[in-house]
Amino acid sequence: CVAHRMLTQRNRLHLRKEKRFFSQAKRVSLRGVSLYWRKSQDKTPRAAVIVPATVVRKATGRNLLKRIVRAIIQQKIIAPPAEVQGKEFIIVIHKAGETHDSLERAITHLLAEMRDRTR
Repeated sequence: CVAHRMLTQRNRLHLRKEKRFFSQAKRVSLRGVSLYWRKSQDKTPRAAVIVPATVVRKATGRNLLKRIVRAIIQQKIIAPPAEVQGKEFIIVIHKAGETHDSLERAITHLLAEMRDRTR
């Protein structure tokens, strides 16, 4: 079982306050998962997860998927902050039925691609 932890308040990206995020962000996609990122004003990495209702109809399913992705974010993005300092992220899930392992592989691959593009 995955330890479902919420992101701390300072690591959450509040999308309702970020009106121009997508127009300013860069994107990489892989197997039904997209990663958007942009530079932040401060050094704290922030993240948000989007699972549209068109992908998973029931809110309980969307919330479960978000908790799984947030646990991966906590492990891959927030924990090693040196390489992601000063960035804000949004992960969008476009395809249902992903397992924790496949999501973790996809997000790890997307982060590696992001690092390659920002060098």
